[in-house]
Amino acid sequence: MSPRPIRERLSAAVLPAAAVALIALLAGLGAMQHRWLDEVKQAELQRRRAGAQARADAFARDLDRELGRLTVLLHVDAAALQQARLPELGERLRAWRAESPRAAMLKDLWLVRAGEPEAPPRIARFDEPGDRFDEASWPADLFAVRDRIARKATPGVQPDAAALLVPVLPVALPLSAGRETAAGGAVAFHFATTGPREWLLMRFDLDALRTRVLPELERVHFGADGEYHLRVVRDTDRDGAPVYASPGAPAAAGADVEAALFSPRLDDVDGAVLAHLAARRAVTRIELTAERRETGEAPALAPTARNMLVLRMGTSGGGAWRLRVAHREGSLEAAVAATQRRQALVAAGILVVLAGSVALLALSQVRARTLLQAQGEFVAGVSHELRTPLSVIRSAAENLRDGVVATPEQAQRYGATLVEEGQRLSEMVEQLLEFAGADAPERARRRGPVPVPALLERAARQAGFADEGIAVEWSLAAELPALWGEPGALQRVFANLLANARRHGEGRGVAVAARAEGRRVVITVSDRGPGLGDADRGRLFEPFYRGRRAVDGQLAGSGLGLSVVRRSVQAHGGRIRAEDGPGGGAAFVVELPAAPAEAVTGGAAEPVRSRT
Repeated sequence: MSPRPIRERLSAAVLPAAAVALIALLAGLGAMQHRWLDEVKQAELQRRRAGAQARADAFARDLDRELGRLTVLLHVDAAALQQARLPELGERLRAWRAESPRAAMLKDLWLVRAGEPEAPPRIARFDEPGDRFDEASWPADLFAVRDRIARKATPGVQPDAAALLVPVLPVALPLSAGRETAAGGAVAFHFATTGPREWLLMRFDLDALRTRVLPELERVHFGADGEYHLRVVRDTDRDGAPVYASPGAPAAAGADVEAALFSPRLDDVDGAVLAHLAARRAVTRIELTAERRETGEAPALAPTARNMLVLRMGTSGGGAWRLRVAHREGSLEAAVAATQRRQALVAAGILVVLAGSVALLALSQVRARTLLQAQGEFVAGVSHELRTPLSVIRSAAENLRDGVVATPEQAQRYGATLVEEGQRLSEMVEQLLEFAGADAPERARRRGPVPVPALLERAARQAGFADEGIAVEWSLAAELPALWGEPGALQRVFANLLANARRHGEGRGVAVAARAEGRRVVITVSDRGPGLGDADRGRLFEPFYRGRRAVDGQLAGSGLGLSVVRRSVQAHGGRIRAEDGPGGGAAFVVELPAAPAEAVTGGAAEPVRSRT
């Protein structure tokens, strides 16, 4: 066995094995990518949820710390309230309004004094220019706070009103307290007493909160890109109308993260406050306890305590409002899933490109092998086709040289042979040149109107019908429009088709029909031969391909004719197809564009009805 077949077998076996290995590798990569994308999704979800929670906590801390500053800055003790004017309180209030970026949220300041038993509490409004509290009537939006104070008020932000209620303590909180606190927990001051008689009430401007303060906090902590939708709701009515909602936020939506909001944070108050208050423990009827707890829970009350006032500091208490944050996609899960889908599409696209590259590589190998085989067959066929006429021409020339030809009849016969074989060589050379330059751009510049009858008549003469006396059945419609193209190329197209029909029709005749369809001309060339084989039907127009019957019948040809025909027809903007003829045999249907009406200067020739 020769080495070449062995190499060919090994090459034929390696290619499928390599393709299977690459497909398995791509499948493994796809599975690994799916698992990796799922892990990335979970990690991304946790990261983004933690980031959103941190932003929500910072949002709440920023607002609540301002409430804590107000609680400390505007605190007055019972002794100070005995004076007619409170210049220090007014000065602190004006300083806060001048310095705070959230000054618009405080509407006004009130002093509430508990009335006699069964009597409603009295209220006084702080007159900032005069630095004093003036008696006033209860505002309608504070009626709920009045009723709660009459029963038993709870310090802090009131759930039914945007107001902060702070008891007036019998001692003054130091304003020079440091800003460091112990780690963790909240600070709570518990006063066991008979209950406060006076309260400081801070009323906030809801319109300013909605239009200025909360939108500004949203821009600071969540940016202006609108990635998240914010809703601020009352903690007692989370499904009710929101206090604030981001522009474009849906009417009702879930929350990815939440944060308690609108509760004073006294993080800036440290142990100096405890030391100051501890020094006042001897005050009559006041028992003070202060302790830190991780959970912020109040300590158990002593059995002797009758009332307990708790001023909570730090992060322990829940806010009167709740900040609810949801991603604009509906939820963080949906947003991360959308991102994962995009990543999966990119990964799948990469795998598809890799798979396509593998397929193209395999296809190119197959096509290269097929082309190499076809080229080998072409070289063999062309060599044979060239060798035969050359041998005849050389033999005739040698006979002429050696004086073998003695009579004029012999010389005429030798001359006819030389002409025939020379014509055969010329046709083969023309086919090769046509195959190499069918799409040459200079041909498009030589195009013009070509009358169909005259074109087909010249093609029939070129195909040798007149010399061999083979009948052609013509069926050309009247008033056919002229074709638009290069006359020589179109003549070679139909001469090639007619020559094929003559060669494969086995002498049974050839039919040519032409008709107009809109601005196109359809020309059909059919023979009465054995017809198209199923194995050859899809490959007739491939370069160097020769049908099985042509190979078995040892018919002359290089396999370039129909390929040249198709390329030339397509270069003219037309189409060609092969089909079974109506009476048996093969039919080739050519559709070509008609010449523009303004390009035709003369009428078309009369159609040819019949010709032998």
